[in-house]
Amino acid sequence: MGKISTNSLEVRSLIPEKKYLLVALCTLLVFAAAEGGISAKNTVIGHIETELEGGGDLIGMRETALGNFLADVMREKSGAEIALVNSQGLERGIEAGNVTIEDVLKMHPHRDSIIQMEMTGKEIKSVIEDGLRKFPEPWTGFVQVSGIKYSFYPLAEPGERLREVTYEGEPVEENRLFTVATSREMASNYDFYEAMEESGDYEEKILIDIAVSNYLQNNSPVSYRREGRIRGTFR
Repeated sequence: MGKISTNSLEVRSLIPEKKYLLVALCTLLVFAAAEGGISAKNTVIGHIETELEGGGDLIGMRETALGNFLADVMREKSGAEIALVNSQGLERGIEAGNVTIEDVLKMHPHRDSIIQMEMTGKEIKSVIEDGLRKFPEPWTGFVQVSGIKYSFYPLAEPGERLREVTYEGEPVEENRLFTVATSREMASNYDFYEAMEESGDYEEKILIDIAVSNYLQNNSPVSYRREGRIRGTFR
């Protein structure tokens, strides 16, 4: 079982110094809202131009705007090269318009955290392949990505569906080592992903709801859509 280091569980280490006070304030607001100390419904933290669709079953069966958004947030906030995200704990998408802390907490109410680990190309492929095992049935193991793209053959037998994974436009080499961001829950879910156990120790970074809130505050207005990160192929 991987060991957890919490030495990097500080907002200051994840963002430029000039934004520290703003993000620290956002962090305090999210904590206060989660504990019922302020109105999460009325505290606006950002703006989304296009609906982040993909909550529920959708994120468990295909690429979604919500999956792309969350994977990008996790990759940026951790500093990793790649992010792997499943739908475990994602309850709903976020509608276009002003975004409140309540919207973020309802999207991901389970207070999971982002972790960073090292994985080989072979382990990354194994995790994605494991996520395809029940396709086309929606399930929480289906993998959304950032930093890479992948294609799969939906009619192949489970365990043989993944066709290609690319990083910066080139096929991922199985022996290459990558830094990977994911959730603590996903990294610990050895029943879904055997390769997660093989990849070893990981470092805990920041709570997902804090990371999403900080990202929205610093990057609004935000616009996300499906862009071909995940695609089915029939060859």
